[in-house]
Amino acid sequence: MKTIKLGSIALLFFCIFSACTKDDLDYETNVISTSTNKAAKTIAQNEVTTGEVELIRSLSGEAKVNSPVTIIYTAKDDFNGKDITCGQIMIFQLINAEWVKVAQSAAPSASYEFTPQQAGICAYEFKAHFNGGAGPDGNPCQGTYKAMQTEGECVEVSNDCVTEFTIDSDVNANDLGNGLYEFTISYTLTSPEDVTNVKFQGGATAGGNSGHAIIDFGNTIVVNANNNNTVVKWNGDLLACEPQVVTFKYQRNFACPATDAQVTGNWKASVGETILGEIAPLIFSCN
Repeated sequence: MKTIKLGSIALLFFCIFSACTKDDLDYETNVISTSTNKAAKTIAQNEVTTGEVELIRSLSGEAKVNSPVTIIYTAKDDFNGKDITCGQIMIFQLINAEWVKVAQSAAPSASYEFTPQQAGICAYEFKAHFNGGAGPDGNPCQGTYKAMQTEGECVEVSNDCVTEFTIDSDVNANDLGNGLYEFTISYTLTSPEDVTNVKFQGGATAGGNSGHAIIDFGNTIVVNANNNNTVVKWNGDLLACEPQVVTFKYQRNFACPATDAQVTGNWKASVGETILGEIAPLIFSCN
């Protein structure tokens, strides 16, 4: 049902019993229209444009044992999705059953770099807190956003370490011409735990290769040498999950084509009388 304002009724009776022009009626219509527009504008001015604070967590990469990773919390407006550029963000880590503040920064984000030392689905736990204060180098929110904090969130840490002592190898050959080849030999030792006083020793060249010459001992030293073969070794400590490369380079006469020709002797890693691992002679094939 339409509602007619009293002002309009009065004007209508006035026009019936007296002279009334079209301009008078138009004026009343304009007054009503202007009043309605003002009301609509007031509603538009009161429209909500901001929401609540939402703290979004992210990691700089996959969390792995002994590899630095950065945890980041970013403040977002959950209504418009924009970064919040006022207030402060604090990051807390659960250490020995207590929440310890490890980082603080002005919004929109705060970050904290750490190096995981243990693996697990919930190896480390963090949470973040937001408040609207200016803090150091920040701007106050002046009541726009309320303080809030997240629940504790786990960080899963993986471990790419080996489960047992391993020896990997690589052979690279360079044809120098006139039947002379240069071989670069590399061994990679990896232990699942710290090991001290490791000796890794073996034949640098396959037996029976007279006239060979080691041109770069790399990180090895000579045990004994003769025209038939040269035995070298590496001594040192191994840290858990940290590969140790042992490498050297030598030249020898070599004829191609060849299939699975031996280019080194046997190698063995040990600590005293305890053998950690062994690897058979390396081979090389060419057309």
